[in-house]
Amino acid sequence: MEHLRVGMPLILAFLISGSAQYVDGIIVSARYSDPGVFAMYRYGAKEFPLVLLLANGLSNALLPQFSTREGMREALVTLRKRSDRLIKYLFPISMATMLVARWVYPRLFTPEFTRSADVFMIYLLLIIPRLVFPQTIVIGRRKTNVTLYAAAIELAVNIPLSLMLIKPYGVVGVALATFIVYFLEKVFLIYYVWKKMKIRPAEYIPLTRWIIYSALLILLFVLIDHRIIDIY
Repeated sequence: MEHLRVGMPLILAFLISGSAQYVDGIIVSARYSDPGVFAMYRYGAKEFPLVLLLANGLSNALLPQFSTREGMREALVTLRKRSDRLIKYLFPISMATMLVARWVYPRLFTPEFTRSADVFMIYLLLIIPRLVFPQTIVIGRRKTNVTLYAAAIELAVNIPLSLMLIKPYGVVGVALATFIVYFLEKVFLIYYVWKKMKIRPAEYIPLTRWIIYSALLILLFVLIDHRIIDIY
């Protein structure tokens, strides 16, 4: 019963978060009758696997360290150091990948998939919220209901935001909505950890490095999006 009480919100949160990608696909299909547009979106709507694997691996590995109050301080220091290490290496790799995305996609697939690279570049921005780990603290302290609330809010905001952004920006707008709602979900969890658990963001997030690298990645995205930098 204890496992069910703690685990069921995580299961539901996983199902809700996982369904968001399918909902986005339904929105694209409903907006565009051409199956080629849907294929273009699906081939671009992919997170950078290295970031996803290492971020999830770090989060899962540190969960046991947050299970007791006595080990909290040490666990926060460890989380900050290891996330700082990931930021130091994964952000430059993501920047390099963003630089060549528009060159790679037409050659890896066909020229028709050039637009997929724009979707993929927005998904590369997910590294910004991905490499902060308030959920590790929340789950480690068994506050799993909070993750369920965050996932529900994410899905509830994602649907209308995707519908709103798909009109002016097309399939790129759906990807942009995904980035915005995932970022907002992390902001919600950071706020919860700060206000309810009295743990300041600077205690587990290397804020200076994270802000600098995030700003550089966003700047690079803007420069590529406006064709100021164009490796094509």
